[in-house]
Formats: sequence, structure tokens, C-alpha cells
Amino acid sequence: MKKIWTILIIISAIILIILAIYGIPKLSCKLRGGEWETMGTLRIKECNLPTSDADKECSSSNECEGSCIAILSKEDYNKAINGTVYTKGKCTAWEIIVGCQAFVENGEVNGILCID
Repeated sequence: MKKIWTILIIISAIILIILAIYGIPKLSCKLRGGEWETMGTLRIKECNLPTSDADKECSSSNECEGSCIAILSKEDYNKAINGTVYTKGKCTAWEIIVGCQAFVENGEVNGILCID
């Protein structure tokens, strides 16, 4: 019985050390396969989780774990800034994305949205 208590104390100590190093949110993120990153202009630390459907063809973000993004030619990108481009997209590899993106909804890109 004493051996079991010793093992439990050692395991508890290891867990406390890990929590002290990583913190609960960061550890939780890492355990779910995420990246603990500083994101956006506010420089906030967030957990960005990978998606299992990355690069899947999509027509709207509701078909993806993350977002549905179009990879546009320079010509179509310029069209999308002021109008509509009809296209399919690809599901993102990460749940959170930043920067200027061509989001696809119902097979259309209606402008370029910049997220920071």
C-alpha cells in the first residue's frame, strides 16, 4: 500500500510541475493537438486547433471545421474586392485564421475579409 501512495505522490508532483510550466489553458491546448499562439493585432494568446478536413473542397464554411477559403488568381482577387467571384474553396488546416482571406459562402466570394 505504501508503494502505491509513493507512486501517486510522484505522479501528482509530475502533474503539478507540468501545470506550472505550461499552465492549464496551454496544456489543454497541447493535449488536444493545438498550437498555443500569439495571434492578431491585440497579441492575445489563443489555442489554435488543427482541423481534420484540411484541403477538402467546399462551397461554404459550414462544410468545414474551420473556414472555407478560396485561392484566387490576382485577377479574381481584384474582382472579389469590389464584387462577386463564383468559385469553390478549400477547408482551412486550422480553426483560427488571420490575415486577408477570400471566404467562400454558397459558392461565392463577396469581398476580401481581413481578420486580425
